[in-house]
Amino acid sequence: MKISLKLFAAVLLAGGIALGISAQEAGKKEITGTVKANKLNIRVKPGQNFTSVGSLKRGENVSIIQCQGSWYEIVAPKDVAVWVAADAVADGKLSKATELRGGPGVEHQSYMQGTAGQEVKVLESNRKLWVKIAPPENATVWVSKTYIDVPRADYGRIPGNQDATASSDKPASKPNPKTPVSSLPYVAGTAKNVTVSGVLQPVGPGAVVTHALCKSFTDLNAQSYLLGNKSELKKYEGKEVSIRGTQRHVRGWSIPVIEVESVMVK
Repeated sequence: MKISLKLFAAVLLAGGIALGISAQEAGKKEITGTVKANKLNIRVKPGQNFTSVGSLKRGENVSIIQCQGSWYEIVAPKDVAVWVAADAVADGKLSKATELRGGPGVEHQSYMQGTAGQEVKVLESNRKLWVKIAPPENATVWVSKTYIDVPRADYGRIPGNQDATASSDKPASKPNPKTPVSSLPYVAGTAKNVTVSGVLQPVGPGAVVTHALCKSFTDLNAQSYLLGNKSELKKYEGKEVSIRGTQRHVRGWSIPVIEVESVMVK
């Protein structure tokens, strides 16, 4: 089944919060950092390719749980977005095991799987199929460590920091240019080289994928989602193009994703 771009742009904020360590456990070894950026994106996993589910302002404090590369895992702020299927919520509890997601749709990465009987606080219920809930107490998210100040005495106490004597202002290492452009949950064995044609359109801000390939100027149903250099793809928005790249299926998505290698205007 195809999804219209209007609907997709409204709901795609793909993401999933890591929940391996509870907030209570984090509190036992709490290390506080301070945001030093005017606006710092909160991401569902450690990587620029993962969608932001909120932001922090300069001067705000965060509770750091661990370090992974150039990212800190922190206790999730209370205002990050968490969504669950409406038919899985009844009387303030989950009626069945279900995925808690970063946005109102299966395109959004899962934070965790909630369990039947788990209490939830509904914040928004004006959508037909999805409700927004408060983050569970054990929810954690990720921020770039480059923009977090940590007292020198605490820096070495953060699990995962490779250099315990380093200054908290030490910039994160530059990303490896050979690192894959995405860590989406691809379905194994579905990769294939494709050349497809259609009209290239943006899908809206805050999405893991930035563009989609539609059938025609009048049919704006996405045939495939595109991953590539955003600024390069932007030049072709609204144009009929031929896309060459590697196509894969993503677990839980009905539309494939193409990692773009080249674009040609038709």
